[in-house]
Amino acid sequence: MGKTSESIIKLDSSFEDLNDALIESGGEITPEIQGMFDHLDLAQEQAADDMQQLIAWNKSEDAFLDAEIKRLQARKKAKKNAVERLKNWLLQVMLSRQITKIKTTFCTVSVCAGRDSVGCDEDFVTGRYIDAVREAVEDILPEYVTVELKVDKTAAMDCIQNGRPVPTHMEGQVELPDIYITRKPYLLIK
Repeated sequence: MGKTSESIIKLDSSFEDLNDALIESGGEITPEIQGMFDHLDLAQEQAADDMQQLIAWNKSEDAFLDAEIKRLQARKKAKKNAVERLKNWLLQVMLSRQITKIKTTFCTVSVCAGRDSVGCDEDFVTGRYIDAVREAVEDILPEYVTVELKVDKTAAMDCIQNGRPVPTHMEGQVELPDIYITRKPYLLIK
C-alpha cells in the first residue's frame, strides 16, 4: 500500500472520528472538535470539500433516520391496533359464549363489567339550546366571538345518579333519555 492510500484511510478514519464526536456533542462544535479538524492540517480547498462531504453525509443520514422513524411509528401503530383488535375479538367471543373467566397455564383472562360512563348524542342535546343561548348573548358578544355548548358529562352523571331529570325525546311511542349511563365491559389479562 502506498503512502497516498495510507493517508486517505487515515483521513477517512479521522473524519469518522470527527463525525462521531459531532454526534456525541449533539451537533455542538466544541473546542475539542475544532482541534480535531485543525489537526487534520488540510489545504483550504481540501478542508472545504471534506466539510461539504461531511455535511452531505449527515443530511443523508438525517433523511434515512426520518424514514426509519416513520416506518417504526407505523409498525408500532399497527402492533397497537392488532393488540386492541385481538383483545376486542376475545372479549366478544367470551361475551357471546357467556364466559367470564378463563384460567390457563400462563394467564387468567377475565371479563370485567367496566365503569359507568355517560352516553349522549351531544349535537342532539345541545341543539335544543343553542339558538336560545345565541339570542341571549348576541347583543353582548362581538361577532368574532362564538358560543359553543357542550354536555358536562360529570354533571349529567350526577343528575342521573341522584334521580334528577335529564332531557328526553320521543321516538315512535317511546320516550328515550338524551343522556344515559352506559357500562362497557373490558378484558383483563393477568
